[in-house]
Amino acid sequence: MGICTEEILQLYALASELPAVQFAGQALALLRRHHAFDMAFWCNVRSDVGLGEFVPTAIHLVGLDDAFFDVWAREVEIDPALTLTYAHPGEALRLDIDATYAQLEGARRILRQSRLRCFSCCLTQGFAPGDIQFVSLYRKALRYCDHAEKESFETLLPHLRLAWKLNLALNEVPATPRGENDDVWCVAARESGVIIRSQAAFREAIAADFGVDERAGVLPRPLRPEGGGAAGHCEVTQGHVYRVHCMGGHVFAAATSHRGASRLTARQYETARHYATGLSHKQVAARLGVAPSTVRNLLAGAFERLGVGSRHQLARCLTHGEPRDRQMG
Repeated sequence: MGICTEEILQLYALASELPAVQFAGQALALLRRHHAFDMAFWCNVRSDVGLGEFVPTAIHLVGLDDAFFDVWAREVEIDPALTLTYAHPGEALRLDIDATYAQLEGARRILRQSRLRCFSCCLTQGFAPGDIQFVSLYRKALRYCDHAEKESFETLLPHLRLAWKLNLALNEVPATPRGENDDVWCVAARESGVIIRSQAAFREAIAADFGVDERAGVLPRPLRPEGGGAAGHCEVTQGHVYRVHCMGGHVFAAATSHRGASRLTARQYETARHYATGLSHKQVAARLGVAPSTVRNLLAGAFERLGVGSRHQLARCLTHGEPRDRQMG
């Protein structure tokens, strides 16, 4: 069954408007009605911690059928440090935990030891109040993608963006850092690289960065995943940062404007890119076929334009758009 966009967005919006208990009932009703997700999880957070320091105090797991709870109770050995409230099948399963990272790690270990591999998510990530993450959204968005030919790509975009953020979190790939443009342009493609749906801005970006024809309808080779699974990888060009991930024979890719490298000339960027990997001036010169003095001059210009003072800051700026000290400031 395809995903109903309007109701998914409605469900997602509920998280910021309703208390957890009230939300749980509505979420379950909606999930059950459409069988859109295998399960979902969200975290309550303490309200007495500062921004960026949200500490989960409870992990809620919502299942769609009785068998889910039966498997959970039978297969998972509960750590004594955690208390388990086994709700009526079809309602909610809750792990009440003391908000310490040691116990969060214990929870993650327990979840990963179970046969329910969909639980192998990073529970030590901080969550803002009201945030909800759908663990199964990524897989279900892929199913929806199969029917995308009948839908407007703009309808699919909310799923792509949310699945993209979720996949980054699950695979511990850095999210879009400050210093990059907030605009995110998405594409959905087959694992072979054949594009199913794409925003015009994404096609323009790959045409500029990789020299491909905008009308070709195929992802450039660097953006095609080398293997299966959900692991993501990052491809950096002078103009954009691309984050790519693959699952179920499909590819999701998102591009963001690169404010760091775009300040450099083409020669400065190529020189800085090689130098940032750890090569010496002579090694960069040999690779580019120029004199070491030329490399030093190009690097001096790149350092000045980017406002960095070390190789480490340069590497971070080329990847993230701004040096770390500027981001933190």
